[in-house]
Amino acid sequence: MRRAGVLLVSALVASALATGSGATRLPAKLRIVAASPLTVAGSGFHARERIRLTASAGGMTETVRIRATRLGTFRVLLERVGPTRCDLIRVVATGLAGASAVLKRLPPPACIAQRAYD
Repeated sequence: MRRAGVLLVSALVASALATGSGATRLPAKLRIVAASPLTVAGSGFHARERIRLTASAGGMTETVRIRATRLGTFRVLLERVGPTRCDLIRVVATGLAGASAVLKRLPPPACIAQRAYD
């Protein structure tokens, strides 16, 4: 009987450690939802974390400050950055609580080959 109690307590402690603050978090991620106008979604940030997001494409740069939802996600529309199909897109999101993510979308190979002949 005593052995069953020790095993039960051990299982509860292991479960609490796995779900508590010591659990590993998924890394912060960015993805492009739409290219025109540039819309970026983020996930894996801390709940309600303040985030500085900088996007650049086609020689234009835009920086916005946003706050993640209670689930650690956000979605932002960047109106000043209007990439074309052949532009490199770079987005960096840095949260005040330490989460960060970088997204880079390279131009398609046809655009790179075209630039080599120009």
